[in-house]
Amino acid sequence: EKPSITPVQVNRDTVSSFRSELDQMVSPDITPVFPDFKKKIQKITLESGLPFHYVKNNKNETFEFQLIIEMGEYADNVLPVAINFIPFLGTEKYSPEDLKAEFYKLGIKYYVYTSGEVCYINMEGLDRNFEKGLQLLESLLKDPVAEEEALENMKVDLLKNRLDEKKDKRSVLNRAMSQYAKYGNNTPFNMRLQPDLITGISSHDLLKRIRSLSKFEHTVYYHGSKSEASVRSILNANHVSGEFEDCIPNRVFREVETDKEKVFFVHFPGMAQAEILMLAKINNTYDVSDHIVGTLYNQYFGSGLSSVVFQEIREARALAYSARAYFMSPRDKSKGHYLQAYVGTQSDKMKDAIQAMRDIIEDMPVSDDQIQNAVAAKIKEIKSTRVDDASIYWIERSMQKRGLEKNLNQLIYNQLIKVMGDKNASKEMLIEFHRKNVKGRPFTTLVLGDRDKIDVNHLKTLGQYKELTMEELFGF
Repeated sequence: EKPSITPVQVNRDTVSSFRSELDQMVSPDITPVFPDFKKKIQKITLESGLPFHYVKNNKNETFEFQLIIEMGEYADNVLPVAINFIPFLGTEKYSPEDLKAEFYKLGIKYYVYTSGEVCYINMEGLDRNFEKGLQLLESLLKDPVAEEEALENMKVDLLKNRLDEKKDKRSVLNRAMSQYAKYGNNTPFNMRLQPDLITGISSHDLLKRIRSLSKFEHTVYYHGSKSEASVRSILNANHVSGEFEDCIPNRVFREVETDKEKVFFVHFPGMAQAEILMLAKINNTYDVSDHIVGTLYNQYFGSGLSSVVFQEIREARALAYSARAYFMSPRDKSKGHYLQAYVGTQSDKMKDAIQAMRDIIEDMPVSDDQIQNAVAAKIKEIKSTRVDDASIYWIERSMQKRGLEKNLNQLIYNQLIKVMGDKNASKEMLIEFHRKNVKGRPFTTLVLGDRDKIDVNHLKTLGQYKELTMEELFGF
């Protein structure tokens, strides 16, 4: 039998003598460095009319090259299958194996990826062979040749992966159930190409999409040691030209409001634990001020071993194997913020764990010293962060999607440095954030567990209850 566990008192304001000695040690201050995007990134137009973005590599003689097409799985759910098929293709001149060997001889590799909204075709390697590598890549995209056996093998792998997702509790909870809570019946997860349609895909379907990729409007990005003029000349001579088509619009998934308490349960046979995820939608569009203070809230309240949630739920009360709460900010200015809380616990502790998490979210414990520690930790993290030239373009791209002109880290730093050392100011900032965004919010609570071990009747008392099936979540 389980022993009875007495909660321990968390002494957040108590400092050990060893900690006091550490605090007296003087460490050299680090000056933060924020990248100058306009200085580092050159934005030019190629003869074809395509935008070309260039960043100089001053460290070595290697390059990174991307074709960025602003459409993805949300525009065409067959596209990810086509993209995944590219590494198995050859050309009229080279078999798939010979083509890989040719890239290898040049010291170059290529890889492809598609997200929900963007398709990326990437190439990287030795800069002296950039033009030859580009010519190989162009031949692959223009004249791909498929081997049917490779396609059938890829289909088998895709189908197995889809079936395996249903057996993976992380996939069920963090992807399928989480998206259901955000979007309702129509989610990015269940609109993916279904197994019966995967089986029927032909190489003709995939090759048609691959050949058309570079005919859509896209952005060309290069980070390497060659001069901008040299790369532009190579691109003008070797990359596609002519009339470009508009990208197929990506499907927009509408987020549902979390305006009342809801509970969604999924039966997972044989599962000893209960996995609990709580979601609350904060607003409908991106708010940079909430993002800034939200980073402090996460540092203090919800993430890491020193967070209030971890200390209270796991350390003090032994109610969970893992516990965290997180204020999530979207990557796109048209999306909203969410508060997400997670508890992984034993099934018989589910009731107490949910209540403890709800209580601590609603009435956030306040410790002046711990808040200041969180401020100092975040400032030190930003001060010690250095952005290399290979990353600067992608940081600017993420800023633009959020409608920002300045580096987000710079905005966070400027805000937190104002309250550093001022306990009242930092505390009031955090309390106001909690009052505005967290306190009193209704939650959608997701529970994954074995029905025979879960107190389903208790779940029904927490809000509007529904048991979901795997078919509803996965679409098959």
